[in-house]
Amino acid sequence: MDKKGKIWNKNYILLLQGQLVSTIGDSLYSIALAFFVLKLTGSTALVGMIMGIVTIPRIILGPFAGTIVDRYNRKMLIVWADFIRGISIVAVSFLAYNDMLKVWMLMEVAVIDGVCATFFNPAMETVMPMVVPEDKLVKANSIFGMGQSAADIIGQTAGGALYKLLGAPMIFLINGISYIFSAGTETCIKVPYDKTAKQEKSIWQDMKQGLAYINRNKGLFWVIVMSFFINFLFGNIRVLLIPWFTYTEGFGEAHYGFLNGACSAGMIVGMLILSIVTIKDEIKYNVYRLSVFAFIGFVILGAAANKFWAVVVCFILAFMFQIVFNMLLNATVMVNTPENMRGKVSAVKLTLCMAASPAGNFIGGFIAEAVSPRMGIIYSGAIAFVIAFIILCKKDIRQFMS
Repeated sequence: MDKKGKIWNKNYILLLQGQLVSTIGDSLYSIALAFFVLKLTGSTALVGMIMGIVTIPRIILGPFAGTIVDRYNRKMLIVWADFIRGISIVAVSFLAYNDMLKVWMLMEVAVIDGVCATFFNPAMETVMPMVVPEDKLVKANSIFGMGQSAADIIGQTAGGALYKLLGAPMIFLINGISYIFSAGTETCIKVPYDKTAKQEKSIWQDMKQGLAYINRNKGLFWVIVMSFFINFLFGNIRVLLIPWFTYTEGFGEAHYGFLNGACSAGMIVGMLILSIVTIKDEIKYNVYRLSVFAFIGFVILGAAANKFWAVVVCFILAFMFQIVFNMLLNATVMVNTPENMRGKVSAVKLTLCMAASPAGNFIGGFIAEAVSPRMGIIYSGAIAFVIAFIILCKKDIRQFMS
């Protein structure tokens, strides 16, 4: 960690710039992939399936990944995860360019992507408290998130237009190269590594220790349950937005990309607020609860709106609140978890929070073929609102956040 208490140290800057480049590529890729599969197959169910497959390895391997992150060289896990993803997506670009790409191949690459993300995400979460001072962790995370969201805006806003201009193969290639570039810059990061950590206990014992820690901390447990249902809602939205914009007159691919960019803009506003304003412990729970309800409410209003500008405004506000409650939760978990437990707890948290995402993707794909995509979003949001109200009334969550 930087001893002088500075956020802007070499390690933090290397982490940030590597992520900015890969985030732009990933944003372009996600849009190109969705419309490419929809054009190739005509099935929103397959679009949802491919989007959902990415998260399945995280659910299966997540708890084990956290134990491995705590035992092995975190920097090398980050580097190899990005490098493998880059190579696999470059291969997709080559196959698509030569008209050899099949849906099952995209599913295989989605699995590879999911496996890499399973190790990358908890490794990144555990490295962050090691490269910035603890008292500046919320601000460091907010700045990091703002940078990623700014990169996401660039990729998402330009994604629809670039897809029509360049085609899917070229966008796939850009994303693959961006991952390889990130891996190269990440090799220069200096992260402490204790080689004796992996000799303490078996992987199974370490995994049980992470689960036991969450079970003992009831507030953390219920917050994760809350995130489960939020991710289910978001999984639905991701898929339902595609046919809504594809088949609605006056919307289309370019407008879809613009909306995604607008969502990222909302996230930047939320992170900017957190980077400037210090939220005191005594009001942290109320801010968290308000942000959850506001996120769900504005998503419902956006789906009900008839004008594109109204949809954009609602989704900007929704994702502004979404990033607020996510940042508050992540910083609280990071600060209150011992360093030798961070990988295990982070991986279990990410696994359980992501468990609902593939279900949301799958169900969203089938909903879009059965009812109006807009109504599907509204129904999902209404259910999430009721569940959030029930869970957030529990006193354990109030105590955990405060």
